[in-house]
Amino acid sequence: MEAMNAPSTQHNMYFAVLAAVPKGGTPASTQYAGARIACWIDLVDIVAARKRAVSLAESSGWHTTGFEDERIISAEDCPSRQDGMKYFTQALTDGEVCVIYTFPK
Repeated sequence: MEAMNAPSTQHNMYFAVLAAVPKGGTPASTQYAGARIACWIDLVDIVAARKRAVSLAESSGWHTTGFEDERIISAEDCPSRQDGMKYFTQALTDGEVCVIYTFPK
């Protein structure tokens, strides 16, 4: 098994946590009152990255109601013992990662 190299601390990307509610008529609308959607987007243009984060949430069946956190981050901002580093590294490969944390009705 090949060891993964840690991402360069010089690489920056956009990170946001969006507040969201399920769109009506979606399976999520019968189960969940809402969600927080954490997004790692491999862009540093905040306007473009914000639009991409909202687009990803909307295309997944969620209506965004606001931003709870939004910033440019580096690998140094993601402790290796937490999932943030895993998602940061995955966004370097895929360009974007969104994780939906739901809460019940």
